[in-house]
Amino acid sequence: MKRTRPKRVDVAGVGFDPITQQQLIDSIAEYLRSRHKQSLVVVKPYVEFFTRAWADEKIRKLLTRADYVVADGVAVQWAASYLLGKQGFVPWLRSLLIDIQSRQWREQVIPERGAGVDATHKLLLRAIAEGWSVGIFGGPKDSERTQEVLKTLYPGLRLVGVWSGFYAPAQEPSIVEIIKKEHPDILFVAQGFPRQEIFIDSYRAAGLARVMIGEGGTFDFDSMGGNLKRAPRWMRKVGLEWLWRLIQQPSRWRRQLALPRFTWRIYKIGQQK
Repeated sequence: MKRTRPKRVDVAGVGFDPITQQQLIDSIAEYLRSRHKQSLVVVKPYVEFFTRAWADEKIRKLLTRADYVVADGVAVQWAASYLLGKQGFVPWLRSLLIDIQSRQWREQVIPERGAGVDATHKLLLRAIAEGWSVGIFGGPKDSERTQEVLKTLYPGLRLVGVWSGFYAPAQEPSIVEIIKKEHPDILFVAQGFPRQEIFIDSYRAAGLARVMIGEGGTFDFDSMGGNLKRAPRWMRKVGLEWLWRLIQQPSRWRRQLALPRFTWRIYKIGQQK
């Protein structure tokens, strides 16, 4: 796909498209009006992606091959803004405690995070308006409940199927054929990183869907048919959704260690500039 957007921003070895949610949705709409046969691929890296991408060149290249790489959370915006400015331990600490609270500072490089429930909500509303068909591959085990809830929340949505991400590897070919037969305009692949990104990269030329999006845990939240409660608005505004998730799921504490590792790695990268 021909790029008509700003140059990607390198954040610790992973390139991000510095675009807003609306720009991404408009780009998806433009693609769906085209005659391209290969799927448009959207990935949304968050902090945990980086540890794997730093250690595995195949994963890093997989992310680079995506048509759109959008920042999942505030941490990526913080890193891009910090690396742009003055380096050193005091500026680094100030950026984490004070600067990050400023929207103007936070969005000076990457203007908006492009993932999460709010971004998906906007895309689903656009899908209703445009008449796009939508499929979901992954999310909670109870795919029937997810389908019922989404149809209630989004009347008029052309939801052609919700396929559980809990399956044996031997079942994948048959599931792929079912999805291919439905051929949704947009397929949200919500199986977690890196499984969903590997799946998308493997099947982007197979004609499963016009657009494939690595969606992560969006459909685990109650507002999207799952069981998890969303963080209060004030926590979302200051980038503390990770803390809310940890409170609800204490077993995630090992995964959350990726955040301090990421911030320290960004500090070290800044020192090398």
